[in-house]
Amino acid sequence: MPPPASAAAPPRSSTPPARTVLGSHPTAPTSYISYHDSGNSTLIHVQRSDDDGLTWRRAGDPIVGQGRVTGNATFNNDQGPLKADLTNHFVYDIYAEGEAGIQKATSATFNNIIVSRSADMGKTWTPSLVYHAPLFTGLNNVFPSLAVDQANGKVYNLGGTEVVGLKALAELMVQLVRGGTFELVSFPRERKAIDIGDYYSDFSLIKKELGWQPTVDLREGLKRTVEYYQDHHRNYWDEDL
Repeated sequence: MPPPASAAAPPRSSTPPARTVLGSHPTAPTSYISYHDSGNSTLIHVQRSDDDGLTWRRAGDPIVGQGRVTGNATFNNDQGPLKADLTNHFVYDIYAEGEAGIQKATSATFNNIIVSRSADMGKTWTPSLVYHAPLFTGLNNVFPSLAVDQANGKVYNLGGTEVVGLKALAELMVQLVRGGTFELVSFPRERKAIDIGDYYSDFSLIKKELGWQPTVDLREGLKRTVEYYQDHHRNYWDEDL
């Protein structure tokens, strides 16, 4: 989406942007525009206007200098729209990335979704990997997107429809890891007096207000979690552990 006709366009890079998206800050007239600079791989650049689009200036980059989390996005991403939060004034950018060491120049099937957040009006960004799928899983069949709405500032429980005991959960983990053991011991008396007992997470509020409901059951969710850490354990613990 280009800037409004009455507004001066932001400074151009040496080549036209591959994709442009706008996001308005709740404390108007601040606006944001982001784009791919096709002359420099697929880096995402952000410009900010504090006068309702009359003039623009360069903000920080959601990808460059963000370390390992965005390392695969330098040559390899599809960007979605910028969004500004109405409650806390954060600005968000979302994009899909692949695994450059394997896919660079061979495949554009991206299996990771990253959300970068700025709490200082685009000056600096903090990226987070919000979803990972197996290699060559196409999460970018459409441009990724995110939204801010009336749920901001609220806290919701997330849960599932299954009721699972602790022993059954331990048995399931042993099955999924294909190894390991567990032992049943008596609950300490001093802890039993303060234990909350059974716990059930009720997700009816988020289902009512946002339409959310679980689509992955417990076994499949744990299976994906185990497989993720098996594939990426080097990022979390030393090899000799």
